[in-house]
Amino acid sequence: IEVRTRAVELLATRAEPEAQAAVIDALGDPEESVQRAALSAVGRIQHAPTIAAIADVVRKSSNWALRVRAAQALGRLGTGKEAPSETIIEALSYAAKNDAFALVREACARALAPIAPAAAAPLLKELSEKDSEPRVRETAAELLKNKP
Repeated sequence: IEVRTRAVELLATRAEPEAQAAVIDALGDPEESVQRAALSAVGRIQHAPTIAAIADVVRKSSNWALRVRAAQALGRLGTGKEAPSETIIEALSYAAKNDAFALVREACARALAPIAPAAAAPLLKELSEKDSEPRVRETAAELLKNKP
């Protein structure tokens, strides 16, 4: 497990398709610690298949803690020189509105607000007014107030 974890941490910093394929594979590793390491390590290399795989974690993982980490990873991936991909915006927006766990909704809002202010504004307004969790409403209101 330690070797797989360290390997994915290194491979996540590499742009080669083979390295990114290994990161994608690590997202499906049977050991959760390897999945967490992969999600924590990504952030500098914008590789469309890796982004899509992380977006799938945000949307589909049964583990809420992995969904939080995946949201944070998408936020990091969206901060590059280029505008964030539609995949990132769609996955974060969907989970911010629909995830059953408040921590995931909050993480998605926090990740989306700085990377796509225009897309985030209506979502943050909706969350600040209608989310069932007071902390998510407060966070959304604060993010909306502090938008660039």
